[in-house]
Amino acid sequence: MIIGFIGAGNMAGAIINNMVSSGIHPAGQIMVYDILKDKRDAFQKKGLLAAGSIPELVKSCDIIFLSVKPQNFVEVLEEAGKEVKKEKLFVTIAAGISTGYVTRLLSCDCPVIRVMPNTPLLIGQGATAITRSKNVTDKEFAFIQSIFASCGTVTVLDESKMNAVISVNST
Repeated sequence: MIIGFIGAGNMAGAIINNMVSSGIHPAGQIMVYDILKDKRDAFQKKGLLAAGSIPELVKSCDIIFLSVKPQNFVEVLEEAGKEVKKEKLFVTIAAGISTGYVTRLLSCDCPVIRVMPNTPLLIGQGATAITRSKNVTDKEFAFIQSIFASCGTVTVLDESKMNAVISVNST
């Protein structure tokens, strides 16, 4: 299983580092794409895979983390939609981006998990709120929860409560 990250900033880096260091997923099965080639190259030097484009990453990966700023979401999902398949699992860590918004922009009934981590995640002490769309399997949801549990505590919430978490748990 290949896990991809669109956006390779501080939060994505912390999630990746915790996944690898805790043994949840090996570096060689994680792919990153960032608009900045230097960031892709830095992750590649750590043993991760690097994609040259968003469609390449989406085509190659089973789980895709959307770790870009909310203002870049439309552009990113338009690119991702070129290769999207129903069996791909998307995980959004952007504030204010609902599971329904992601599926609408992708024009796909793909499973989507929405996560709201906070910045102490960067040192393994995060508090993360998590919710899912109706078509996420229990196995998929448990796996994503385990990733964030390696970075701190995880609380499952109904999607209607997620926006309230932003002001308390903002990144």
